[in-house]
Amino acid sequence: MPPADIFIQGRLEMSSVPVQEAAAGLLWSDVGVNRVLVLLAVLLAVAGLRDLFRLLPELLFCFSRPRASVSLEYNTSVVKMRNSAALACMLPFCLMADRFGLFRPDMAEEVPAEWSAAATAGLMLAYLLLRLLCGALVRLPRMDQLSAAAVRRGPWSWFILLTLLMLASVGPLTAAGVGDEAVRIVLYAECSLFFLLSTIRSGQILGSVFSGLSTILYLCALEVLPTAALAACAIFL
Repeated sequence: MPPADIFIQGRLEMSSVPVQEAAAGLLWSDVGVNRVLVLLAVLLAVAGLRDLFRLLPELLFCFSRPRASVSLEYNTSVVKMRNSAALACMLPFCLMADRFGLFRPDMAEEVPAEWSAAATAGLMLAYLLLRLLCGALVRLPRMDQLSAAAVRRGPWSWFILLTLLMLASVGPLTAAGVGDEAVRIVLYAECSLFFLLSTIRSGQILGSVFSGLSTILYLCALEVLPTAALAACAIFL
């Protein structure tokens, strides 16, 4: 008669560690929601390409003169094109931020793949709402209406240029096989640079009316506070 424990004893031959490919899960581009959103972003870009070419010289002019953002506010049609282009840039920016984990590099480990882009867009929306709230609460006395509008809405111009630069960077880097970590560092550097340039331009407009201390305080309330809140959410949540 065979021993009683013949069917109990045994040895596990399969690895106890999940296969790396299986553990990594789906690639970002394999998620159906992400594919649909990328297609939508491409369609929006094609639809707004003509207006973007008309708008680009006005945006690049912001690099050369501190008051260029104020001059842009004089032209109502350009302002409308700028605002529409900024809204259209929101989708590709959020997709790139989600793909390379700009807001939260570990988001893919905590949020289901099909909800990752929505979570990134939610963080961006919260930032925009906070920025609008700060702009509504902070008054700019002694400043004319166009200059105040340039301070509040001028960063949209820089955001459009930033999104275009990020798109121009991601394409070649990804095609060259550069790792996600290196691409993330490049995008962080571009975001930091454009935030700095936008803040400097807003500070120059404010500095033409207010003292140095008042300018710093206004910049902290309008620009630094919302950005710091976004960074805190990305780090601690």
